[in-house]
Amino acid sequence: SPFALPTAPPASVDASDSMWDSRPFVDGRKTCVGGAVEAWSGPSEEVTSPVFDARTGKRLVIGQLATMGEVDAVRAVEASAAAWDRGQGAWPQMSLAERIERVEGAVAALKERRDEIVNVLMWEIAKNSADAAAEFDRTVAFIGKTIETLRRLDEESA
Repeated sequence: SPFALPTAPPASVDASDSMWDSRPFVDGRKTCVGGAVEAWSGPSEEVTSPVFDARTGKRLVIGQLATMGEVDAVRAVEASAAAWDRGQGAWPQMSLAERIERVEGAVAALKERRDEIVNVLMWEIAKNSADAAAEFDRTVAFIGKTIETLRRLDEESA
């Protein structure tokens, strides 16, 4: 066919490759409902990499993800609505400075795990290390610029 595209075999690794030992396993068998992170004992699904195991020909498993059902989803939405409390909950009533402090704390915790997150990105979406690191850094920089903008707008409106 004149419209046939060239194809390449999928990326693969095996136990003899230096990258084999850097494969992550992210245990996402957890839920966060009502501000509480809890272990999940219900159904879960495998998270696979686009990288194949050269020995088996199957995509590498790099994690597990909780598979919540309708009842669980409704419970999460109800907890969110209760936390919002028609704008009277703790988060919406916090000052901008307090919310920024919380977000900055979360970003600091993520920065401590940068190498781990970059590695997971590499395996999860088949990015090279430079691109995965750039994605992480871009995201952190975006959050920082958003905080700067919020602070500026808050000062201008005062």
